[in-house]
Amino acid sequence: MKTEKKLEEFTKNKSLNILEICSRKINFEILQLAQGKGIITNKLIDKYRISRMPLNRRINQLLDCGLVARKNKKRHILITPLGKSFLLFIEKLQKELKKHIEIKTIITLK
Repeated sequence: MKTEKKLEEFTKNKSLNILEICSRKINFEILQLAQGKGIITNKLIDKYRISRMPLNRRINQLLDCGLVARKNKKRHILITPLGKSFLLFIEKLQKELKKHIEIKTIITLK
């Protein structure tokens, strides 16, 4: 029972940490770009016009959460199954938010 409670607390904290890290626009965009065949770090440096150290800090945050993985001598970033699940979660959240806004607008207009 204690183990299950500890696991629940750990996963809750990890989930909140993922939300915090991905709430930063560039981190979220890196996660999106890592889909499919992934993205090369040099392309990210060019896209965001940041040096390698700040970029690696962001990538390491995503790595620590388990959302991305490195490949080919650390230059290639790929999304993980957890990262895909997170993007699906955000997509569902956006749809629900859109419904909520539409309902609120209809109620306000009455």
